[in-house]
Amino acid sequence: MTRARILADYVAGGTTAAEFDFMDGVTSNVQTQLTALDTAKAPKANPAFTGTPTGITAAHITSGALPVGVTGGLGLDAIKFLENNTTQDLSGTYSTGRLYVNDSYRLTGDITVTGHLALGTLADSDVEITQDSTERTITGSGTIESGRLMNSVNQLVTAPSLILTPGSAPATTEGAIYYDSATDSVKVYNGVGWNMLLHQFNGTGGTTSSYLLDNRGYRVHTFTTSGTFTISASGKVDILIIAGGGGGGSGSNQGEGGGGGAGGVKYFSQKTLAVGDHTVTVGLGGAGSTGATARGVNGQSSSIGSLSTVGGGGGGSRNTSVQPGALGGSGGGGGQRDNDTANHGAGTANQGNNGGSGFEGAQMSGGGGGGAGGVGTSSPSTGVGGAGGAGIVEGTTALYDWTLADGTTATFKINGTTNSYAGGGGGSGQTTAANGQHGGGNGGTNNASGTNGTGNTGGGGGGMNGNGGSGIVIVRYAI
Repeated sequence: MTRARILADYVAGGTTAAEFDFMDGVTSNVQTQLTALDTAKAPKANPAFTGTPTGITAAHITSGALPVGVTGGLGLDAIKFLENNTTQDLSGTYSTGRLYVNDSYRLTGDITVTGHLALGTLADSDVEITQDSTERTITGSGTIESGRLMNSVNQLVTAPSLILTPGSAPATTEGAIYYDSATDSVKVYNGVGWNMLLHQFNGTGGTTSSYLLDNRGYRVHTFTTSGTFTISASGKVDILIIAGGGGGGSGSNQGEGGGGGAGGVKYFSQKTLAVGDHTVTVGLGGAGSTGATARGVNGQSSSIGSLSTVGGGGGGSRNTSVQPGALGGSGGGGGQRDNDTANHGAGTANQGNNGGSGFEGAQMSGGGGGGAGGVGTSSPSTGVGGAGGAGIVEGTTALYDWTLADGTTATFKINGTTNSYAGGGGGSGQTTAANGQHGGGNGGTNNASGTNGTGNTGGGGGGMNGNGGSGIVIVRYAI
Protein backbone atom coordinates (compact mmCIF):
# COMPACT_ATOMS: atom_id res chain seq x y z
CA MET A 1 0.00 0.00 0.00
CA THR A 2 1.37 3.33 -0.97
CA ARG A 3 1.69 6.31 1.28
CA ALA A 4 -0.89 8.16 -0.81
CA ARG A 5 -3.53 5.41 -0.12
CA ILE A 6 -2.73 5.37 3.58
CA LEU A 7 -3.12 9.14 3.77
CA ALA A 8 -6.48 8.97 1.94
CA ASP A 9 -7.86 6.39 4.43
CA TYR A 10 -6.70 8.49 7.35
CA VAL A 11 -8.47 11.59 6.03
CA ALA A 12 -11.67 9.59 5.43
CA GLY A 13 -11.62 8.36 9.06
CA GLY A 14 -10.87 4.75 8.13
CA THR A 15 -7.43 4.83 9.79
CA THR A 16 -6.34 6.05 13.19
CA ALA A 17 -3.39 8.32 13.76
CA ALA A 18 -1.38 5.51 15.33
CA GLU A 19 -2.08 3.19 12.39
CA PHE A 20 -1.08 5.89 9.88
CA ASP A 21 2.29 6.51 11.58
CA PHE A 22 3.13 2.81 11.66
CA MET A 23 2.36 2.10 8.02
CA ASP A 24 4.19 5.21 6.76
CA GLY A 25 7.36 4.13 8.52
CA VAL A 26 7.28 0.68 6.94
CA THR A 27 6.89 2.14 3.42
CA SER A 28 9.75 4.59 3.86
CA ASN A 29 12.04 1.83 5.09
CA VAL A 30 11.26 -0.37 2.07
CA GLN A 31 12.00 2.53 -0.33
CA THR A 32 15.31 3.22 1.41
CA GLN A 33 16.37 -0.43 1.02
CA LEU A 34 15.36 -0.48 -2.69
CA THR A 35 17.37 2.67 -3.32
CA ALA A 36 20.41 1.14 -1.63
CA LEU A 37 20.16 -1.98 -3.74
CA ASP A 38 19.94 0.05 -6.94
CA THR A 39 23.03 2.03 -5.97
CA ALA A 40 25.05 -1.07 -5.13
CA LYS A 41 24.31 -3.06 -8.35
CA ALA A 42 27.09 -3.79 -10.94
CA PRO A 43 27.72 -0.98 -13.53
CA LYS A 44 26.56 -1.37 -17.13
CA ALA A 45 29.16 -2.68 -19.64
CA ASN A 46 30.82 0.06 -21.77
CA PRO A 47 30.02 -0.69 -25.50
CA ALA A 48 33.20 1.06 -26.77
CA PHE A 49 36.02 -1.30 -27.95
CA THR A 50 39.59 -0.10 -28.12
CA GLY A 51 42.83 -1.66 -29.30
CA THR A 52 44.09 -3.14 -32.60
CA PRO A 53 42.06 -6.02 -34.07
CA THR A 54 44.07 -9.02 -35.29
CA GLY A 55 43.35 -11.70 -37.83
CA ILE A 56 40.99 -9.59 -39.95
CA THR A 57 40.00 -11.45 -43.12
CA ALA A 58 37.64 -10.81 -46.02
CA ALA A 59 34.78 -12.19 -43.97
CA HIS A 60 35.30 -9.43 -41.37
CA ILE A 61 35.10 -6.53 -43.82
CA THR A 62 32.39 -5.89 -46.39
CA SER A 63 31.97 -3.10 -48.89
CA GLY A 64 35.13 -1.43 -47.71
CA ALA A 65 33.83 -0.73 -44.14
CA LEU A 66 35.17 -2.02 -40.82
CA PRO A 67 32.68 -3.38 -38.26
CA VAL A 68 30.81 -0.69 -36.31
CA GLY A 69 32.53 0.22 -33.07
CA VAL A 70 36.00 -1.02 -34.12
CA THR A 71 38.54 1.78 -33.73
CA GLY A 72 42.28 2.25 -33.55
CA GLY A 73 45.10 0.97 -35.71
CA LEU A 74 43.14 0.32 -38.92
CA GLY A 75 40.79 2.35 -41.04
CA LEU A 76 39.53 2.85 -44.57
CA ASP A 77 42.88 4.35 -45.62
CA ALA A 78 44.59 1.21 -44.36
CA ILE A 79 42.53 -1.56 -45.95
CA LYS A 80 39.98 -1.54 -48.74
CA PHE A 81 38.45 -4.86 -49.78
CA LEU A 82 36.16 -5.21 -52.81
CA GLU A 83 34.23 -8.36 -53.62
CA ASN A 84 31.83 -9.20 -56.46
CA ASN A 85 31.21 -5.62 -57.48
CA THR A 86 30.79 -4.68 -61.12
CA THR A 87 32.09 -1.14 -60.67
CA GLN A 88 33.81 0.53 -57.75
CA ASP A 89 34.66 4.22 -57.68
CA LEU A 90 37.79 4.42 -55.58
CA SER A 91 38.97 7.86 -56.67
CA GLY A 92 41.38 9.30 -54.17
CA THR A 93 44.72 8.48 -52.61
CA TYR A 94 45.51 5.36 -50.58
CA SER A 95 48.66 6.50 -48.90
CA THR A 96 48.97 3.71 -46.34
CA GLY A 97 48.27 0.03 -46.22
CA ARG A 98 46.85 -1.99 -49.07
CA LEU A 99 44.18 -2.13 -51.71
CA TYR A 100 42.71 -5.64 -52.14
CA VAL A 101 40.54 -6.51 -55.12
CA ASN A 102 38.81 -9.86 -55.58
CA ASP A 103 36.91 -11.46 -58.47
CA SER A 104 35.51 -9.47 -61.42
CA TYR A 105 36.12 -5.77 -61.07
CA ARG A 106 36.63 -2.39 -62.62
CA LEU A 107 38.32 0.52 -60.94
CA THR A 108 37.09 3.99 -61.84
CA GLY A 109 38.35 7.43 -61.04
CA ASP A 110 41.92 8.59 -60.42
CA ILE A 111 43.56 6.19 -57.98
CA THR A 112 46.96 6.52 -56.35
CA VAL A 113 48.28 3.55 -54.39
CA THR A 114 51.57 3.98 -52.58
CA GLY A 115 51.28 0.69 -50.75
CA HIS A 116 50.33 -2.69 -52.22
CA LEU A 117 47.77 -3.50 -54.92
CA ALA A 118 46.68 -7.14 -54.62
CA LEU A 119 44.47 -8.77 -57.26
CA GLY A 120 42.27 -11.79 -56.57
CA THR A 121 41.52 -14.75 -58.85
CA LEU A 122 40.49 -13.25 -62.18
CA ALA A 123 39.09 -14.63 -65.40
CA ASP A 124 40.69 -13.78 -68.76
CA SER A 125 38.43 -10.82 -69.43
CA ASP A 126 38.26 -9.43 -65.92
CA VAL A 127 41.23 -7.03 -66.02
CA GLU A 128 40.65 -3.73 -67.78
CA ILE A 129 42.86 -0.68 -67.87
CA THR A 130 41.15 2.05 -69.84
CA GLN A 131 41.72 5.64 -70.75
CA ASP A 132 38.77 7.74 -71.78
CA SER A 133 38.04 11.43 -72.16
CA THR A 134 38.48 11.89 -68.42
CA GLU A 135 41.92 10.28 -68.51
CA ARG A 136 41.30 8.02 -65.56
CA THR A 137 44.44 6.28 -64.44
CA ILE A 138 45.94 3.93 -61.88
CA THR A 139 49.37 5.00 -60.67
CA GLY A 140 51.60 3.36 -58.12
CA SER A 141 54.90 3.98 -56.41
CA GLY A 142 54.69 0.76 -54.43
CA THR A 143 54.47 -2.87 -55.55
CA ILE A 144 52.03 -4.29 -58.06
CA GLU A 145 52.34 -8.08 -57.80
CA SER A 146 56.13 -7.98 -57.34
CA GLY A 147 56.58 -5.56 -60.18
CA ARG A 148 54.04 -7.11 -62.57
CA LEU A 149 50.55 -6.20 -63.59
CA MET A 150 49.05 -9.47 -64.76
CA ASN A 151 46.04 -11.70 -65.10
CA SER A 152 46.52 -14.57 -62.65
CA VAL A 153 45.04 -17.10 -65.08
CA ASN A 154 47.36 -16.73 -68.08
CA GLN A 155 49.61 -13.87 -66.90
CA LEU A 156 48.62 -11.70 -69.86
CA VAL A 157 47.21 -8.21 -69.94
CA THR A 158 45.64 -6.85 -73.11
CA ALA A 159 45.72 -3.09 -73.69
CA PRO A 160 44.93 -1.02 -76.79
CA SER A 161 48.24 0.84 -76.61
CA LEU A 162 51.46 1.10 -74.63
CA ILE A 163 53.46 4.31 -74.26
CA LEU A 164 57.18 4.11 -73.44
CA THR A 165 58.97 7.29 -72.45
CA PRO A 166 61.95 7.89 -74.79
CA GLY A 167 65.32 7.42 -73.13
CA SER A 168 68.63 5.61 -73.07
CA ALA A 169 69.32 1.98 -72.20
CA PRO A 170 68.46 1.12 -68.57
CA ALA A 171 70.21 -1.46 -66.43
CA THR A 172 71.10 -4.61 -68.35
CA THR A 173 68.52 -6.93 -66.83
CA GLU A 174 67.41 -9.74 -69.12
CA GLY A 175 63.92 -8.99 -70.39
CA ALA A 176 64.20 -5.22 -69.87
CA ILE A 177 62.52 -3.14 -72.56
CA TYR A 178 62.77 0.53 -73.51
CA TYR A 179 62.27 3.01 -76.36
CA ASP A 180 65.57 4.14 -77.89
CA SER A 181 65.04 7.73 -79.02
CA ALA A 182 68.37 7.74 -80.87
CA THR A 183 67.25 5.06 -83.35
CA ASP A 184 63.47 5.45 -83.02
CA SER A 185 63.06 1.81 -82.04
CA VAL A 186 61.90 -0.45 -79.20
CA LYS A 187 64.63 -2.66 -77.78
CA VAL A 188 64.77 -5.63 -75.42
CA TYR A 189 67.79 -6.95 -73.51
CA ASN A 190 68.36 -10.67 -74.14
CA GLY A 191 71.06 -11.18 -71.52
CA VAL A 192 73.84 -10.40 -74.00
CA GLY A 193 72.88 -7.19 -75.77
CA TRP A 194 70.03 -4.90 -76.78
CA ASN A 195 68.00 -6.15 -79.75
CA MET A 196 65.55 -4.09 -81.74
CA LEU A 197 62.02 -5.50 -81.60
CA LEU A 198 60.47 -3.65 -84.48
CA HIS A 199 61.45 -0.92 -86.87
CA GLN A 200 58.99 0.40 -89.40
CA PHE A 201 61.67 2.15 -91.47
CA ASN A 202 62.55 0.36 -94.68
CA GLY A 203 64.18 1.53 -97.89
CA THR A 204 64.78 0.36 -101.45
CA GLY A 205 67.47 1.17 -103.98
CA GLY A 206 71.10 0.39 -104.69
CA THR A 207 72.69 -2.90 -103.66
CA THR A 208 71.20 -4.11 -100.38
CA SER A 209 73.03 -6.04 -97.67
CA SER A 210 72.69 -6.64 -93.92
CA TYR A 211 75.10 -7.28 -91.09
CA LEU A 212 75.30 -7.50 -87.30
CA LEU A 213 77.42 -5.13 -85.22
CA ASP A 214 77.49 -5.05 -81.42
CA ASN A 215 74.39 -7.27 -81.28
CA ARG A 216 72.46 -4.86 -83.49
CA GLY A 217 71.29 -5.52 -87.02
CA TYR A 218 71.78 -3.05 -89.87
CA ARG A 219 70.64 -2.84 -93.47
CA VAL A 220 72.89 -1.15 -96.02
CA HIS A 221 72.05 0.35 -99.42
CA THR A 222 75.19 0.87 -101.51
CA PHE A 223 75.05 3.04 -104.62
CA THR A 224 78.00 2.58 -106.96
CA THR A 225 76.07 4.28 -109.75
CA SER A 226 73.33 6.89 -109.71
CA GLY A 227 69.84 5.79 -108.71
CA THR A 228 66.96 6.42 -106.29
CA PHE A 229 66.64 5.66 -102.58
CA THR A 230 62.97 5.28 -101.62
CA ILE A 231 61.50 5.06 -98.13
CA SER A 232 57.89 4.53 -97.05
CA ALA A 233 58.25 6.03 -93.58
CA SER A 234 60.36 8.82 -92.18
CA GLY A 235 63.35 7.63 -90.20
CA LYS A 236 66.96 8.15 -89.20
CA VAL A 237 69.84 6.83 -91.28
CA ASP A 238 73.63 7.02 -91.44
CA ILE A 239 74.95 8.31 -94.77
CA LEU A 240 78.40 8.34 -96.37
CA ILE A 241 78.79 10.45 -99.52
CA ILE A 242 82.05 10.47 -101.50
CA ALA A 243 82.58 12.44 -104.69
CA GLY A 244 84.71 11.35 -107.64
CA GLY A 245 88.48 11.82 -107.37
CA GLY A 246 90.46 14.29 -109.48
CA GLY A 247 92.61 13.20 -112.43
CA GLY A 248 96.43 13.32 -112.26
CA GLY A 249 98.46 16.07 -113.97
CA SER A 250 100.92 15.51 -116.78
CA GLY A 251 103.79 17.03 -118.76
CA SER A 252 105.70 16.69 -121.96
CA ASN A 253 107.96 14.06 -120.40
CA GLN A 254 109.95 13.00 -117.34
CA GLY A 255 107.37 12.85 -114.50
CA GLU A 256 106.09 16.39 -114.26
CA GLY A 257 102.49 15.87 -113.09
CA GLY A 258 100.96 16.12 -109.62
CA GLY A 259 98.57 13.52 -108.21
CA GLY A 260 94.79 14.08 -108.27
CA GLY A 261 92.97 15.04 -105.08
CA ALA A 262 90.42 12.69 -103.47
CA GLY A 263 86.71 13.34 -103.78
CA GLY A 264 85.09 15.25 -100.94
CA VAL A 265 83.62 13.18 -98.09
CA LYS A 266 80.57 13.85 -95.94
CA TYR A 267 79.33 11.62 -93.13
CA PHE A 268 75.90 12.04 -91.53
CA SER A 269 75.01 10.07 -88.39
CA GLN A 270 71.31 9.57 -87.62
CA LYS A 271 70.14 11.92 -90.33
CA THR A 272 66.35 12.12 -90.64
CA LEU A 273 65.06 11.48 -94.16
CA ALA A 274 61.52 12.24 -95.21
CA VAL A 275 59.13 9.76 -96.81
CA GLY A 276 59.48 9.39 -100.57
CA ASP A 277 62.11 9.20 -103.31
CA HIS A 278 65.60 10.59 -102.82
CA THR A 279 67.71 10.99 -105.96
CA VAL A 280 71.22 9.57 -105.61
CA THR A 281 74.04 10.83 -107.82
CA VAL A 282 77.39 9.07 -107.84
CA GLY A 283 80.13 11.32 -109.22
CA LEU A 284 82.57 10.07 -111.84
CA GLY A 285 86.31 10.44 -111.42
CA GLY A 286 88.07 13.17 -113.38
CA ALA A 287 90.16 12.28 -116.42
CA GLY A 288 93.95 12.48 -116.18
CA SER A 289 95.72 15.20 -118.15
CA THR A 290 97.17 14.15 -121.50
CA GLY A 291 99.64 17.00 -121.93
CA ALA A 292 101.66 19.76 -120.31
CA THR A 293 99.11 22.49 -121.03
CA ALA A 294 96.17 21.23 -118.95
CA ARG A 295 95.60 20.05 -115.40
CA GLY A 296 93.86 16.83 -114.57
CA VAL A 297 90.07 17.17 -114.62
CA ASN A 298 88.23 17.61 -111.32
CA GLY A 299 86.01 14.76 -110.12
CA GLN A 300 82.24 15.08 -110.14
CA SER A 301 80.07 15.75 -107.10
CA SER A 302 78.10 12.96 -105.40
CA SER A 303 74.81 13.53 -103.62
CA ILE A 304 71.63 12.14 -102.12
CA GLY A 305 68.74 14.56 -102.24
CA SER A 306 70.09 17.97 -101.26
CA LEU A 307 73.15 16.54 -99.46
CA SER A 308 76.22 16.80 -101.69
CA THR A 309 80.01 16.74 -101.76
CA VAL A 310 82.72 18.44 -103.86
CA GLY A 311 84.69 16.53 -106.50
CA GLY A 312 88.43 16.05 -106.03
CA GLY A 313 90.84 18.63 -107.55
CA GLY A 314 92.87 17.76 -110.64
CA GLY A 315 96.68 17.48 -110.42
CA GLY A 316 98.91 20.27 -111.77
CA SER A 317 100.92 19.89 -115.00
CA ARG A 318 104.20 21.22 -116.41
CA ASN A 319 103.31 24.54 -118.06
CA THR A 320 103.52 27.54 -115.77
CA SER A 321 99.85 28.53 -116.02
CA VAL A 322 98.64 25.08 -115.02
CA GLN A 323 101.31 24.05 -112.56
CA PRO A 324 99.17 24.59 -109.42
CA GLY A 325 96.87 21.76 -108.45
CA ALA A 326 93.15 22.51 -108.62
CA LEU A 327 91.05 23.08 -105.52
CA GLY A 328 88.40 20.46 -104.75
CA GLY A 329 87.05 18.17 -102.04
CA SER A 330 90.73 17.44 -101.54
CA GLY A 331 93.16 19.58 -103.54
CA GLY A 332 95.28 18.31 -106.43
CA GLY A 333 99.05 18.01 -106.12
CA GLY A 334 101.16 20.68 -107.83
CA GLY A 335 103.12 19.90 -110.99
CA GLN A 336 106.82 20.55 -111.57
CA ARG A 337 107.32 24.20 -110.62
CA ASP A 338 109.58 26.93 -111.91
CA ASN A 339 110.21 28.67 -108.59
CA ASP A 340 109.89 28.16 -104.85
CA THR A 341 106.25 29.25 -104.68
CA ALA A 342 103.95 26.55 -103.28
CA ASN A 343 101.58 25.27 -105.94
CA HIS A 344 99.33 22.79 -104.16
CA GLY A 345 95.57 22.77 -104.64
CA ALA A 346 93.35 23.63 -101.64
CA GLY A 347 90.88 21.20 -100.09
CA THR A 348 87.34 21.96 -98.86
CA ALA A 349 86.81 22.34 -95.11
CA ASN A 350 85.47 19.19 -93.39
CA GLN A 351 85.49 17.28 -96.71
CA GLY A 352 89.17 16.88 -97.50
CA ASN A 353 92.69 18.29 -97.35
CA ASN A 354 95.23 20.24 -99.40
CA GLY A 355 97.48 18.62 -101.97
CA GLY A 356 101.30 18.76 -101.88
CA SER A 357 103.50 21.00 -104.01
CA GLY A 358 105.82 20.00 -106.85
CA PHE A 359 109.58 20.48 -106.69
CA GLU A 360 111.65 23.16 -108.39
CA GLY A 361 114.92 21.59 -109.48
CA ALA A 362 116.99 20.02 -112.20
CA GLN A 363 114.83 16.89 -112.31
CA MET A 364 111.07 16.90 -112.62
CA SER A 365 108.60 15.83 -109.88
CA GLY A 366 105.03 16.56 -108.76
CA GLY A 367 103.29 16.69 -105.39
CA GLY A 368 100.79 14.18 -104.07
CA GLY A 369 97.05 14.84 -104.17
CA GLY A 370 95.26 15.54 -100.89
CA GLY A 371 93.24 12.79 -99.17
CA ALA A 372 90.15 12.91 -96.94
CA GLY A 373 92.32 11.80 -94.03
CA GLY A 374 95.47 13.82 -94.62
CA VAL A 375 97.30 16.36 -96.77
CA GLY A 376 99.24 15.32 -99.85
CA THR A 377 103.01 15.21 -99.48
CA SER A 378 105.09 17.77 -101.35
CA SER A 379 107.90 16.45 -103.54
CA PRO A 380 110.78 15.98 -101.08
CA SER A 381 113.62 16.41 -103.54
CA THR A 382 114.44 16.82 -107.16
CA GLY A 383 113.12 13.98 -109.29
CA VAL A 384 111.11 12.37 -106.44
CA GLY A 385 107.31 12.56 -106.37
CA GLY A 386 105.26 13.32 -103.28
CA ALA A 387 102.94 10.66 -101.78
CA GLY A 388 99.18 10.98 -101.91
CA GLY A 389 97.37 12.03 -98.75
CA ALA A 390 95.80 9.40 -96.51
CA GLY A 391 92.16 8.46 -97.00
CA ILE A 392 89.67 7.17 -94.43
CA VAL A 393 89.22 3.66 -93.01
CA GLU A 394 85.89 2.39 -91.72
CA GLY A 395 85.87 1.71 -88.00
CA THR A 396 89.10 3.65 -87.50
CA THR A 397 88.82 7.17 -88.90
CA ALA A 398 86.91 9.88 -87.04
CA LEU A 399 84.97 12.07 -89.47
CA TYR A 400 83.23 15.40 -89.12
CA ASP A 401 79.56 14.68 -88.37
CA TRP A 402 77.51 16.77 -90.78
CA THR A 403 74.25 15.97 -88.98
CA LEU A 404 75.38 18.01 -85.98
CA ALA A 405 77.65 20.35 -87.98
CA ASP A 406 79.15 21.73 -84.77
CA GLY A 407 82.67 20.35 -84.95
CA THR A 408 81.73 16.97 -83.48
CA THR A 409 83.51 13.99 -85.00
CA ALA A 410 82.51 10.33 -85.01
CA THR A 411 84.27 7.14 -86.00
CA PHE A 412 82.31 6.17 -89.05
CA LYS A 413 80.83 2.69 -89.40
CA ILE A 414 78.72 2.25 -92.45
CA ASN A 415 78.78 -1.22 -94.03
CA GLY A 416 80.40 -3.58 -91.53
CA THR A 417 83.78 -3.76 -93.26
CA THR A 418 87.24 -2.19 -92.93
CA ASN A 419 87.02 -0.62 -96.39
CA SER A 420 89.07 2.46 -97.14
CA TYR A 421 88.12 5.44 -99.28
CA ALA A 422 89.20 8.83 -100.62
CA GLY A 423 92.99 8.69 -100.67
CA GLY A 424 95.07 11.10 -102.77
CA GLY A 425 96.93 10.14 -105.94
CA GLY A 426 100.73 9.89 -105.83
CA GLY A 427 102.91 12.48 -107.59
CA SER A 428 105.08 11.51 -110.54
CA GLY A 429 108.88 11.80 -110.54
CA GLN A 430 111.68 11.72 -113.08
CA THR A 431 113.58 9.20 -111.03
CA THR A 432 111.11 8.00 -108.35
CA ALA A 433 107.34 8.25 -108.39
CA ALA A 434 105.21 8.12 -105.25
CA ASN A 435 102.23 5.95 -104.45
CA GLY A 436 98.70 6.93 -103.60
CA GLN A 437 96.84 5.75 -100.51
CA HIS A 438 93.41 4.26 -99.75
CA GLY A 439 92.16 4.16 -103.30
CA GLY A 440 94.47 6.82 -104.76
CA GLY A 441 96.44 5.89 -107.90
CA ASN A 442 100.24 5.69 -108.05
CA GLY A 443 102.35 8.30 -109.86
CA GLY A 444 104.26 7.41 -113.01
CA THR A 445 108.07 7.39 -113.19
CA ASN A 446 109.72 9.42 -115.94
CA ASN A 447 107.49 9.01 -118.99
CA ALA A 448 105.36 6.15 -117.64
CA SER A 449 101.70 6.78 -117.00
CA GLY A 450 100.33 6.86 -113.51
CA THR A 451 97.60 4.44 -112.40
CA ASN A 452 93.94 5.24 -111.99
CA GLY A 453 92.24 5.81 -108.68
CA THR A 454 90.16 2.82 -107.51
CA GLY A 455 86.54 2.91 -108.63
CA ASN A 456 83.90 3.77 -106.02
CA THR A 457 86.46 5.00 -103.52
CA GLY A 458 86.80 8.59 -104.73
CA GLY A 459 90.60 8.14 -104.89
CA GLY A 460 92.68 10.64 -106.88
CA GLY A 461 94.47 9.61 -110.08
CA GLY A 462 98.24 9.13 -110.12
CA GLY A 463 100.50 11.85 -111.56
CA MET A 464 101.18 11.49 -115.29
CA ASN A 465 97.56 11.19 -116.48
CA GLY A 466 95.99 8.69 -114.08
CA ASN A 467 92.18 8.96 -113.93
CA GLY A 468 90.37 9.63 -110.68
CA GLY A 469 88.20 6.93 -109.08
CA SER A 470 84.41 7.25 -109.09
CA GLY A 471 82.56 8.11 -105.92
CA ILE A 472 80.03 6.20 -103.84
CA VAL A 473 76.94 6.78 -101.68
CA ILE A 474 76.07 4.42 -98.80
CA VAL A 475 72.97 4.53 -96.61
CA ARG A 476 72.62 2.47 -93.42
CA TYR A 477 69.86 2.06 -90.84
CA ALA A 478 69.11 -0.23 -87.93
CA ILE A 479 66.70 -3.14 -88.38
